[in-house]
Amino acid sequence: MPERIAKRRSGRHRRPKTKLRLPADASFPTINLPRRTVGWLQARIPHFALLALLVLALYYLLTSPDFQVSVARVYGNRLVPAKEVAEAASLSRQSILLVDAARVRESVLKLQQVRDAEVSTQFPNQVQIHVTERTPAYIWKVKDTLYLVSDDGVVLGTSDTANQTIAIVDTDARPVAVGDRLDKDIFATASKLSVLLPREAGLAPKYYEYSSKEGIVVPTDIAGRVIFGGSDNLEEKVATFKAVSDKIRLDDLKVHIVDLRFKGRPYLK
Repeated sequence: MPERIAKRRSGRHRRPKTKLRLPADASFPTINLPRRTVGWLQARIPHFALLALLVLALYYLLTSPDFQVSVARVYGNRLVPAKEVAEAASLSRQSILLVDAARVRESVLKLQQVRDAEVSTQFPNQVQIHVTERTPAYIWKVKDTLYLVSDDGVVLGTSDTANQTIAIVDTDARPVAVGDRLDKDIFATASKLSVLLPREAGLAPKYYEYSSKEGIVVPTDIAGRVIFGGSDNLEEKVATFKAVSDKIRLDDLKVHIVDLRFKGRPYLK
């Protein structure tokens, strides 16, 4: 019996001990890259370095004040101030590499005085804007102020003299500002009459009048105020005026108003 107890005890002492693992004892797997991959990476280190340099250079070009637009030179402008064109272009503190010429052109064309524009860049920090302005074709008089107006009805600025341009007096005296658009039909009517009246009726108006109620009116010595209205049937209206003016001379009539707006029914007063 004692021998059996001794064997049991000795067997209990022979049981293998379990080692306690702590987190610090944990082993991590190591990455063993194939030699081929390592060689590929080593061969391309110069390429990666060059790419990094290019990225840094691009960042410098995009952010450095040396390459931000500092000058917007404007050419071809007479009516619109260069400062106004530059402000419309909105190029302040923008990198020369990011200038979108098409967008700048669209922004400048929003200025009513500008008919067309060309935009170019000059490294490192200049932008050139060549503008083509609308050409003054008419004088629009409101009270004592003479406004220059383009052939498509845009108010371009003011003038001190009417020169040889067709002049229209707005008897409604509505206030206008540079950049406003007026009804093109008004100027089309006056322009066509300035050709038809001298040729067909021997009359060369010094100026025209306009009101929203009567349209275009021509002051004359022979027939007083001749109301033509709009641009419709102008040839027929001029022919009618010619016949009426001949009748006035023949009969020595005293006429103050001739209204030609109603087709086939001229009104005399």
